[in-house]
Amino acid sequence: TDAPTETPTEPACADSTTWHRASKPQQDCPWVAKKPNARCKLAIADADGTTAHTACPGACETCAFGCGADASTTNWFYKINRKDERLGCAKVTPSRCATLSMKTSDGIKIPAVIACPEACAAESHCDHVDRTINGAA
Repeated sequence: TDAPTETPTEPACADSTTWHRASKPQQDCPWVAKKPNARCKLAIADADGTTAHTACPGACETCAFGCGADASTTNWFYKINRKDERLGCAKVTPSRCATLSMKTSDGIKIPAVIACPEACAAESHCDHVDRTINGAA
């Protein structure tokens, strides 16, 4: 008998080939990648609420943020009052998840809700990853 074949999927950090902004099919991951500083935002999402951060992890530099666990302070942190003190996911409260973010070296904002799914105690971007990456979104 033949061995079962697996359905090919995109690598975990590949941008989705099917995702696009709600009602705007031309605004897909390649579109996000052209201006990630302006387009990797929680407000840019598909009809199901999957954000560009989730669907386009390569473009939005969210590959380092795995699903199911909060990011380490090395990978994600925020500063208070311009101090050098780095505060990580352990210091994030659910009420501040949508407002706290960290800028990458390329200037892309990574919000706490993406980097800290446990601390945010809300539906995380991880809930959308499988269906988005595998083309079911």
